[in-house]
Amino acid sequence: MAMLIRICDVNRRTSMIKAVPTYNNLKAKGNQYFNIIVDRVVLESDGTAIIEDEVVEICAKINSVFMLLSSEQSWVGRNEIIQIYETHQVETVENEPSPLAVPDETTEFIVENNPLPSTSVLPDEPTLQISTPKRKLTELEADDSLLDNIEMENNSNNNDSTKEVQTATTTTEDKNDASVVYQLATFKVDWNAISDDILQQLVECNKNKLNLQQNTYNRLTIQIVEQIRKISSKIPFKLFSRVALLATKKYPILQDTDDDGNLIGEGSLSFADKMRQSNNYIERVLRTKKTPSVPKGKSIAGVDISYQKSGNSFCSKNDLAALKRSSSNNLSEELLNSTSSFIRYKLDNTELKTLVKELPIIRSSKLLNYHFIAATQIDPSIFTTHFTEKREKLIKVTRKNRKQRESETLTDTEVFIRISNYLNEKFESMFMTFQEGTTLEEVKTNNMYPTILAFDEGDNNNSYYIQTDNTIVSQKVETIVNAVKLCLIVYFVYYLKYPVNLSKTLEFLQLYLLKLNIKESRVTPKKGCTPRKGVVALIKKLSKSNNRPDASEISDSEQQ
Repeated sequence: MAMLIRICDVNRRTSMIKAVPTYNNLKAKGNQYFNIIVDRVVLESDGTAIIEDEVVEICAKINSVFMLLSSEQSWVGRNEIIQIYETHQVETVENEPSPLAVPDETTEFIVENNPLPSTSVLPDEPTLQISTPKRKLTELEADDSLLDNIEMENNSNNNDSTKEVQTATTTTEDKNDASVVYQLATFKVDWNAISDDILQQLVECNKNKLNLQQNTYNRLTIQIVEQIRKISSKIPFKLFSRVALLATKKYPILQDTDDDGNLIGEGSLSFADKMRQSNNYIERVLRTKKTPSVPKGKSIAGVDISYQKSGNSFCSKNDLAALKRSSSNNLSEELLNSTSSFIRYKLDNTELKTLVKELPIIRSSKLLNYHFIAATQIDPSIFTTHFTEKREKLIKVTRKNRKQRESETLTDTEVFIRISNYLNEKFESMFMTFQEGTTLEEVKTNNMYPTILAFDEGDNNNSYYIQTDNTIVSQKVETIVNAVKLCLIVYFVYYLKYPVNLSKTLEFLQLYLLKLNIKESRVTPKKGCTPRKGVVALIKKLSKSNNRPDASEISDSEQQ
């Protein structure tokens, strides 16, 4: 029976594998993961040799780490490595010039691989510290913001506010090593170290517009992460993002695109997140901080800056009177244009329940559509068009098992439910049904976020409304597709954040059906962000469906 087993090489680069716990299997995995011919298997902790399958299984059950060695390699304990490192540090310091020597201004200083703190203790004199000039990273085309990020993470690991002056024999921990910061900031993928078969498939897929095999994609990710981990295991996501962006530009087949060929964000989120997952799987970092289910505050992500600033309290008496007496059906374009700034001002500064009472016209679909277009430069009517065009594909791709029904028997509501379930969320959290005869005044919900209310009107007909904070904010619409579209419009016009329990579903509908590609998250704005990994994965899967052949399929057909 297969188990999760931890293995490492002589440099203690650790990998987690799934394999049957036998001696031969461990040797085979070593050949695959570390590119060495494994001759011996020992315990990483004390070097005990392992040769029997039963011993391998027992040690695996207690989470022991197996070190895989070639015939030229031998086990070395961690303490011996530290002693060797300290001896090297002492020899280096003895050959260094006096720290009080003043360097020449024209000399270039390059950070050594293992720098020591520059200190000098004089008798009966205060401690004098001389800091050497730092080389400008702009000369090396380093990412300054990445350096700041790495240094902040390194400094946060130190709990002591003060430190004693270190002696020449003290070792410098890797997390505070300036060379680590330097190397991470200037890291570039060594493509010569990537397996030839991976590079060959990348080139072929780019040339022939084929899909990259998942196994090749995984191996490429692991090999790049291993290159970064040779510098440090504490890797900020910003570095993964930078490396992924460069890699996807070099090989566009790695980019995130929808089924129309449009980039999702910068096109590199999936690859960056895949590298982060690979590194975190090794580190096994536990995250205990919980995100509140309903985020507070406003979100202006995706809203045009000029529209945000357009609010104005002025409104002529004639326009105000026209707003109050106009029905939702006879709103003129002239009136919408002349009152746009006033409506934005009221949306920003008036409590929702008060606003609806003062200006019932605020519920008009025509008015909401107008302000959505002004805010996003997107015509919301494309939502319905794209849903109709891509309905069959959505049903096919989001079908998780054979028990789920085929497209002929699915209603539009069930399609939205299936999409949400595929993303491990519940569409029912934003959708409520009521029996025939129920009135709007009788409906009370606990949802603070926009919720679709469906009222049975008999003869298989429904009417739909959008409610937020127990206030109806829309007119009646007659289809669930228009109701979902209107729900998204309300989020953007009222500057509402997506609730965490529905964020993937809403973000997918926004990206895939509205084609509204924004640079910030509507769940946690101001953090820079990007579409969530599950959303991007689903869009990529949809883009591959009935679109272009897989590389493995092409190779099989050529062989035949």
